[in-house]
Amino acid sequence: MNTPRQIRQIASAILFLIAISGLHATTHTVTVSNFAFSPSSLPSVFVGDTIKWVWVSGSHTTTSVSVPAGAATWDNPMNSASTSFSYLIKVAGTYNYVCSMHSSMTGSFTASNSAGIESIGALNFSLNLYPNPVEERATLNIRSEITTAGEIRLYDMLGKTVFVKTVQLSPGENEFGLTLSDLEKGLYTIELVTDGKRMVTRKVLKK
Repeated sequence: MNTPRQIRQIASAILFLIAISGLHATTHTVTVSNFAFSPSSLPSVFVGDTIKWVWVSGSHTTTSVSVPAGAATWDNPMNSASTSFSYLIKVAGTYNYVCSMHSSMTGSFTASNSAGIESIGALNFSLNLYPNPVEERATLNIRSEITTAGEIRLYDMLGKTVFVKTVQLSPGENEFGLTLSDLEKGLYTIELVTDGKRMVTRKVLKK
């Protein structure tokens, strides 16, 4: 019989393997043909993933009809001269789209954050962390268009806050050193919060 310590080690190993498989954002492919988007709806879509429409036959478009607040709209032809179109998801929420030439062709997807945290969108900020995966120390780069104070928060896979750092941002590139050696192996979500709003999130793998 496994001891509680062994059970924790096994669980940690399983979570680590899950984290490795889920670290990189996913590209979801939707084919466009006469007369359907396939699949017309997508499960398990997350902020940071990409939707890629690939033309098969006919003359169509992929055109957004409703997107979450702060998300970019799109309207792209899908035909023999324009055989693919990719859309990077930056805001959580439900997206609906159609072919503007054929009203019966509709599609949708709902994006969520990997740790179950709402994403408000990043109109004035971008966030990158390297190296990623990280062992002990990492550098966090935040590009800001404004001067503001904020918080860097790190969440584990269950959504528990495991790290908080207050930062002062200036327009341009801002870099901060993070020591994460005390964290257990696994997948985390790092986010920037300003004025009480979650502005941008990224996945982080601790190895």
